[in-house]
Amino acid sequence: MDTSDNVYDRKTTREESVYANSSASSLFDYNTDSRENDYLGSLNLEWKTKQGHKFFGAATGFYDNGRSNAKNAMIFHIDEQQREHTQGIATQNYDDDLYTVEMEFTSNDTLRHQHTIGYGVIWGKAHNNGINSEVTDDYGDISELQHNTINRHYGSQHQMKYNYKLLINTSSTLKAGSHFSIGNINPKSQFIEKEIMNEDFLYSDQYKMHENVYGGFVEYDYKNKNIFMSVGLRLEYTDFSTISRMNSQEYIYNRMDYFPFFSIKHKFSSVADISLRLASGIERPHFLDYVPNYRYISKYAYSIGNPNLKPSRFYSATVGGLLFDFLYLELTYLHTKDIISPISKNEANSFEEVTTPLNSSDENRFVFQMSCPYVLLNNKLSGYLGTWLGYAKYTNLKIDLGEFYNMDLKGFYLTNQTQYEVLDNLNIGYNLYYQPKLYLQQAIGDPYFKLGFDVSYRIKRFDIGFNVSNILNRMNKGVDLNDQAYTRYIINKNQPIYSLTVKYNLGNTNKRKYHEIIDSSRFK
Repeated sequence: MDTSDNVYDRKTTREESVYANSSASSLFDYNTDSRENDYLGSLNLEWKTKQGHKFFGAATGFYDNGRSNAKNAMIFHIDEQQREHTQGIATQNYDDDLYTVEMEFTSNDTLRHQHTIGYGVIWGKAHNNGINSEVTDDYGDISELQHNTINRHYGSQHQMKYNYKLLINTSSTLKAGSHFSIGNINPKSQFIEKEIMNEDFLYSDQYKMHENVYGGFVEYDYKNKNIFMSVGLRLEYTDFSTISRMNSQEYIYNRMDYFPFFSIKHKFSSVADISLRLASGIERPHFLDYVPNYRYISKYAYSIGNPNLKPSRFYSATVGGLLFDFLYLELTYLHTKDIISPISKNEANSFEEVTTPLNSSDENRFVFQMSCPYVLLNNKLSGYLGTWLGYAKYTNLKIDLGEFYNMDLKGFYLTNQTQYEVLDNLNIGYNLYYQPKLYLQQAIGDPYFKLGFDVSYRIKRFDIGFNVSNILNRMNKGVDLNDQAYTRYIINKNQPIYSLTVKYNLGNTNKRKYHEIIDSSRFK
């Protein structure tokens, strides 16, 4: 299957900031015009032997390129007398690709002793070039700056697994297995600042990063007519290091993690069942969050990665219930240690803002979810209604968040997606999303409503899709907080966002089965 996706977006942004313990304020305006082109190809093969064994193979390729252009106007009032006025033009070019190959063998699922062997490899690159040109007028003192940012990131990861399953009897099953991932990332960054009449400032660095994870698990399952129970333990050892090729500075951590889990499900009648799940796990940062790249945003803002990031550990308890085989209700308590957040702070004795991913705190969260799928009109009309309600308390702060931040997370959203089959090869649909005011650690989002429509048409082996989003409410408002600044922003969409997708199917997609072997989420 081959897919192409083109996205167009134009918007204007206004940010108004006030600063703690200071009379300073700022007003920034941005006009942004961007285009993104995505191309995806995939090939899936499955073969079943006469003995009932299965072989599965897949290959995917993703290519993304895009460009954004922005015109900026920034007015900075240092105090009642001093004022800086900066105008700038910024251009960003993106060029990314990602490829995966995966293979899996599964023995006949009726055998008493069953085996699964899987292997996958991921490789790709993430390139971006940025040019920012700015002219600042400080009461007649004119200065011109140009900043060039060049990032070249390459990476690969090998993933392997072996699972064993023993059918003890008709009610009991024992499972065990091991998995390995071996990853290497090679980021290269350059930052050049050019100032008229002065020497250039050049920052350049290359890093060599590796992350190897070795894990195993054991699990026991029991089931009868009305009860299903599972209990087990998973463990993982992580070997991680990042080293600068310029100054040989090295960041290393090695750790062993244990993840027990337990679940039980009881079917009370033909219309209701209830379940309890106790789980623990780990959330690892995106690979590029580790890289201390300098990304210039404007004269007053930049971002940088953090090689000292630690993964987050979580522990959860979930009670769920399914009513009438379609209405699902769920309540979850989640405790997370060392949550990862993009934290914005002002530089010491400066109004320049730096944003860095940090392990900012721990978190205790309660979440209620409801999902209700529906099918009507002889299966021609189908859809999904869902809601999410969450409250969290940030605890054990690990950094100084300064003057402006929230100690609570409070959020709610409602979503509805519906599709109608007009003809056998023609579908129309809509998607709706509503979110009241949202409180995060360093942000407050105003109520937000989004409505979009899509049309899909199949002709022979081609699937053509057209989507329009942000049709009614094109304004997004809220507040960004950092340790010294309170920033009110307004984003106006100059037009709805249009997306055109073209797919070409090489095989019979109706017979395709889903296999989960390789995880590429931390590369995307």
